[in-house]
Amino acid sequence: MITPRQTRLYRAADLRDFQRTIRRLASHADVWRARSCGVIVPSAAAADQLRRTFENHRLQTASPVDRALVLPHILTRGGWYDAMHAGLPSPPRRLTDLERE
Repeated sequence: MITPRQTRLYRAADLRDFQRTIRRLASHADVWRARSCGVIVPSAAAADQLRRTFENHRLQTASPVDRALVLPHILTRGGWYDAMHAGLPSPPRRLTDLERE
């Protein structure tokens, strides 16, 4: 069954505003909601940078006793495919990149 998807576009004036918007949309107080959220980035380096953005913001704003952070899944396109495939109850064999081409 395919569930309906909702797509929204957000404008950002610059990179800092772009990161702030992603952080605001992907940050949830509820652990289940945070871990069910995914942010798809173009590369592993972009994933590392976004993860650092989340961590730095938490370190700057949280009190010293409240610094726990639950991150959303930060994935590349390939990582997203792997995660969706792993979540299937009995997944079929995945095609390799060459086979898909």
